[in-house]
Amino acid sequence: MLARANSDSIEIEPFMPTCITGPAGTGKTRWRRALARALGEIGKVQLGPGHGIVPLVPFTSVLVGTQRSVSQILRPLARPEIQSGKVRISEADLPGECALWQAIVGGGLFGVDELQFLTPSKDDSTLVTVVLQALALSNVE
Repeated sequence: MLARANSDSIEIEPFMPTCITGPAGTGKTRWRRALARALGEIGKVQLGPGHGIVPLVPFTSVLVGTQRSVSQILRPLARPEIQSGKVRISEADLPGECALWQAIVGGGLFGVDELQFLTPSKDDSTLVTVVLQALALSNVE
């Protein structure tokens, strides 16, 4: 844990996420919320003398909604300095930063909701594909 917390990067093999799809109103959002409740609240762990406290995050909800860029969508999975905008990194580096932070905080699972708002037309799936690839790279096994 200390090695990960003190590292600038770690080798994490990304894997494809599991997607739960279905028509509107079939309970996908309720299922995500129930899963978050079942996995528990954010905790804390003291890494040792001089190393500070790190949050333990069992589940993170990512709501796409009106977000229109990979950076905005991935921000909840990043470390607090990136989430708040105090530290800026390139969009290309963000999935790796998110994977590192999720590995440090023990984040093994996140739920993404409202992806349907990414496509301005039913034939345009490019942004959805880019977002899904970035989310896969942000995930830890």
